[in-house]
Amino acid sequence: MKEELNRKTLKRLYIKEGKSTHTIAKLFGCSPMTVWMKCKKHGIKTRPRGKRIITIKKSVLQRLYVNEGKSTVTIAKMFGCAQTTIKNRCMKYGISLRAYTREKKIKGLNKKVLEKLYVKERKSTPEIAKMFGCTHKPVQMRCKEYGIKLRPRMKVIKGLNKSTLQRLYVEEGKSINKIAGKFSCSPSVIESRCRKHGIQLRSFKRIKGLNKSVLQKLYVEEGKTIREIAKIIGCSREPVRLKCKQFGVPLRPTGVKRVDIDEPTLRRLYVKEEKSMLEVAKIFDCSVSVIYQRVKQFRL
Repeated sequence: MKEELNRKTLKRLYIKEGKSTHTIAKLFGCSPMTVWMKCKKHGIKTRPRGKRIITIKKSVLQRLYVNEGKSTVTIAKMFGCAQTTIKNRCMKYGISLRAYTREKKIKGLNKKVLEKLYVKERKSTPEIAKMFGCTHKPVQMRCKEYGIKLRPRMKVIKGLNKSTLQRLYVEEGKSINKIAGKFSCSPSVIESRCRKHGIQLRSFKRIKGLNKSVLQKLYVEEGKTIREIAKIIGCSREPVRLKCKQFGVPLRPTGVKRVDIDEPTLRRLYVKEEKSMLEVAKIFDCSVSVIYQRVKQFRL
């Protein structure tokens, strides 16, 4: 296919039709760099990176933007270009751009309404925008204009609403970690959403069975990790750590797990049976680095 990419074809596609190197590369099943190199080889002057010819007549722009009242975003989508391209063409043709904060465009979006919706009811800017039939940008600009402090932007997580949190956290008694795992987000996100919706967070004291004797048995005697104990109790790792400190149980350095591996067993598995370090690690339920250290220690 690359042999067909000659001077005549390149002049037609790149210069006359105004196609980009990426589009030509897709047509010939090669990389954009190959197309660029061919242009250089045949003496075809390349356009500055990122620029392409977009033909938009003044009359068309006047009709769409002024007469029909379409937004720059909508027009940009129609022509398959960036919003800034449409704005630049408007300025070039002397078409004055509409302002976001024009009263006649967004009726009723005043300070009193914003304080009620955004501050008291804690609605998001996209939710307010939906109510007034505009984008979230004018709402944000109005907030700044009226001196209303904007909240840090929250990630939109589908299905994570007040009723769902009430059911999972309060009624079913699920932990913050379990809910976070269900929605593929961090536990801090769930905590902040609970506070936002006025759901009181449980204290660590309510975790049943997490006492000194249990911690002594699981953590000290059996050598289980904080993560494993948290899974058994059904909570996050933080309450387990706090309880250890509370009961005076000394915490091991992070990542250290007690693994009983004697030399004869390791010699049999690693030397005689020729098992890999990964296979041995799976048998002892530990990391490969632990097996590696033991191999070095026993000089196998």
